[in-house]
Amino acid sequence: MRVLVLGYGNPSRQDDGAGHVLAWLVARAIRKYGDEAVLWRGHQLLPEAVLEAEDIDVAVFCDASLLSYDEGYALERVEPSKSGADGLNIHTFGPGSVLAFAAEILGRVPDGLMLSVSGDSFDFSDRLTPTCKERVRKACRSFGEFWKEYRESQIRPS
Repeated sequence: MRVLVLGYGNPSRQDDGAGHVLAWLVARAIRKYGDEAVLWRGHQLLPEAVLEAEDIDVAVFCDASLLSYDEGYALERVEPSKSGADGLNIHTFGPGSVLAFAAEILGRVPDGLMLSVSGDSFDFSDRLTPTCKERVRKACRSFGEFWKEYRESQIRPS
């Protein structure tokens, strides 16, 4: 299986950089099971990311969130969505927009997954808060367990 792992956020804004760390760890977990992981990281999602999606089966989006998740993280399925993609406004270009753009440009849509961790601080710093670091670890452990089952049975997150 070929997977595109997209990590985004500003690594100079403390927990906003969690997407970069998550993406690297998720790619490592995917490779552990013998699957190919292509890593893409940036400050925000860009339309050009679609070009990396040409031959992939799954896109995994990794980001920090302002939302407070019960477990400290959330793993959800992403569907193509054109909302926010009109005019390719990069400030509203999210995971659903990437998948919708992939459908238009590439003629196919990979499965989409979103792994988000709750962030605590988005101040200027290049280090994650201790709480966010722990959430990243917990999210990655959970993703590894999920990935093993997903690749074997093609289950979908709720």
